[in-house]
Amino acid sequence: MSSCAQRRPHDRRARLRRRAAAALASGAFAASLHALNPTPDAAHGGALYAARCAQCHDAPAERVPTRSQLAGRSPETVINALGSGVMMQQGQGLSAADRQSLALFLTGKIESAPAADPAANRCAATNPPFVLQPDDWRNWGYRPDNGRHQPAPGLVAAEVPRLALAWAFAYPGDTVYGQPAIAAGRVFVSTHTGTVFALDAASGCTHWHRDLGRSARAGVVVAETAPGEYTAFIGDDGGVMHALDAHTGEPRWDVDIDTHVATRLTGSPVFHDGRLYVTASSGEEGLAMQKDYPCCTFRGSLSALDARSGRLLWKSYVVDEPQPFPDPQPGAARFGPAGGAIWSPPTIDAARGEVFVATGNSYTNADAEGTDAVVAFDLASGARKWIRQLTPQDNFIGGCGVGTHGGDGHNCPDPLGGDWDFGAPPILRVLPDGRRVLLAPQKSGVLWALDADRAGAVLWSRKLGQSSPVGGLVWGSAADASRVYAAYTGDLVPTPDAGPNGIAAIDIASGEIVWNTAQPGPAACGWGEDKCAGGFMQAVTVIPGVVFAGSLDAHLRAWDTTSGRILWDVDTYGTYPAVNGTTARGGSLAQGGAVLAGGRLFVNSGYAPFWGRPGNALLVFSVGGK
Repeated sequence: MSSCAQRRPHDRRARLRRRAAAALASGAFAASLHALNPTPDAAHGGALYAARCAQCHDAPAERVPTRSQLAGRSPETVINALGSGVMMQQGQGLSAADRQSLALFLTGKIESAPAADPAANRCAATNPPFVLQPDDWRNWGYRPDNGRHQPAPGLVAAEVPRLALAWAFAYPGDTVYGQPAIAAGRVFVSTHTGTVFALDAASGCTHWHRDLGRSARAGVVVAETAPGEYTAFIGDDGGVMHALDAHTGEPRWDVDIDTHVATRLTGSPVFHDGRLYVTASSGEEGLAMQKDYPCCTFRGSLSALDARSGRLLWKSYVVDEPQPFPDPQPGAARFGPAGGAIWSPPTIDAARGEVFVATGNSYTNADAEGTDAVVAFDLASGARKWIRQLTPQDNFIGGCGVGTHGGDGHNCPDPLGGDWDFGAPPILRVLPDGRRVLLAPQKSGVLWALDADRAGAVLWSRKLGQSSPVGGLVWGSAADASRVYAAYTGDLVPTPDAGPNGIAAIDIASGEIVWNTAQPGPAACGWGEDKCAGGFMQAVTVIPGVVFAGSLDAHLRAWDTTSGRILWDVDTYGTYPAVNGTTARGGSLAQGGAVLAGGRLFVNSGYAPFWGRPGNALLVFSVGGK
């Protein structure tokens, strides 16, 4: 157990700069910088790219964008990524002009068209009453069991084919993260530029916006933290959890969740009984691609905070403290065990006083039982109760290839694992006979059913998607009382060896497949063949009679939960007049799924980190578009 103090984001950035600079000082990414240029210069940007970026992006690993993909990004996205986003560590020591030069080299532009004013389309009514509704979608998984089952969406299955666009909102930047949250007639959204918005659910007008200072890819969570006190919680890519007044957007507190330089908060937190439960994930797989980076020391963790103050109540790790171990190659020190990043929200069983997480892969050859595992903790104390590892020795970092020792990276584990993380949270369901089942979808393409009362003993497993570092079962399944619905993909790259894409309904008690519907194909993307692929990486959502899932070809589809028949199919790729005075661009659907409340469906369109087409649209559908 450790403690963390409340600190403002600018203080944290200073500490991150110091830590990262020390870690990277002798590495390939710390090649000599040119003298500070007062204006952007493409030639200087090319030299910086060769020194800091080419090693990864010219021959990218599975989850690294290609050089051509970077060329399609906006210069602002490149600048933000280097300054305060996912490439912040690689951007250490760069001046503003350096980052602008790099962006100019990659994109051919200094800046994009002026972005819409974040305060555009302000709501006429200031501070309308904040009244939570029973059917609000306030957490990532709807309820803390992470079932993504909305029993009262405000529409019925027969109305789903009549869903039509009601309004669109254009996010700043050129890609989308996270998932909307619905509370008190408002839509709370995070952005990769770091701005959080509270919009009116009916019209899309802006109640407030708040800049966090760093990219935020997790979804917002809204809770009543005291009688009449409502708080919006959001984590960022620097490992800071923020608490904002949900009514006004004013900051309440922010807290460092972990001091490791690679910490990211990709999983939304979960609020329960006055506490906020926060998982920590990591970008160390990318840092470790540097030959002289001291790999690896990050450990996935679960923290419990007092929701009103941000005070740390307990913190528990999923792997043991890393220790130095011998390395036959000369270079930087090696450490382990490491890894077990937790990419998704925790799952809570309040009745039994337990909280569960699903973890990512190991980074080194040191044994790490808590990686690629489901782990149970005591809800009150954080004491670890049990671990069920489902893929041992899945040792992986970027740039090394898959399955064998590849690349020339000093830190590559040998043998190399398949990178078969759990990217989604376990779903908790209680069977009629009282047995508690945890349903855990994995990137290996396997859906696991574990007995929560017998230390996670395997009840059944079903192989659905093809094992893949970027395929299989990725961001989340959904479950009603009797069935679990899992959307799967063969691989992002369409090759003759790629497996099928589809969605399956499975009986929770027996593990038998009730139906399995293939994705209509082959994929026909509205933007053409470039980076066109089908497959499902978006979290699934279920309402009575209907299950929703989006795919990389930008289609959002609805299936009948009884038969698996497609009821509705909308292509979200394209441009939309946005309520905030600019144009929204729809693209691939991945990560956070559709949410429904008050008769409306909300979905982010434009998440394509490796394949597909980026965009910046929040799309809102209602029956008849009203």
